[in-house]
Amino acid sequence: MTPTIRLLTLEDTAAYRALRLAALATDPVSFHSYPDEEGAMSEAQFAARLTEPPCEGVFGAFVDGRLLGVAGLVGSPRRKLAHKLTLVGVYVTPDARGQGLARRLAEAAIARAKSLPGITRLLLGVHGTNHAAIALYRSLGFEAYGHEPEAMIVDGQTHDEILMGMSLRP
Repeated sequence: MTPTIRLLTLEDTAAYRALRLAALATDPVSFHSYPDEEGAMSEAQFAARLTEPPCEGVFGAFVDGRLLGVAGLVGSPRRKLAHKLTLVGVYVTPDARGQGLARRLAEAAIARAKSLPGITRLLLGVHGTNHAAIALYRSLGFEAYGHEPEAMIVDGQTHDEILMGMSLRP
């Protein structure tokens, strides 16, 4: 089946919440939150993530009406940082991986970032050993600009993060 990639709306809140909590449980080193931290959030708080600043949009990948992946864009309320967005929360369910959904979600986010006035830079952070994601981001034009050792501690183990960015200037 051909996936549909689109911005999530308030009607997608329950599906987004379920997918996000599954992502946190399935891939704990890929995200900065624990499942219990976000599990305590209300559906209204998840809805706000989809529609209120600093969110600049969350894309979803749907197949047969089922949400199988997401990718979000977050900005900063600070004027000195308003030219940058960060690609966040990229996740595809394990059963849907290898079908190009992460690429399509990232491409949709990049296109949206390019369409927003004044946005000239797109950033992201990726787990240091997620070689598939790093390769994907490089193929899309992101370049590594930093390495944060011990960026997270998960279950007593430290994990590094690779910082990547791309210019959106024409």
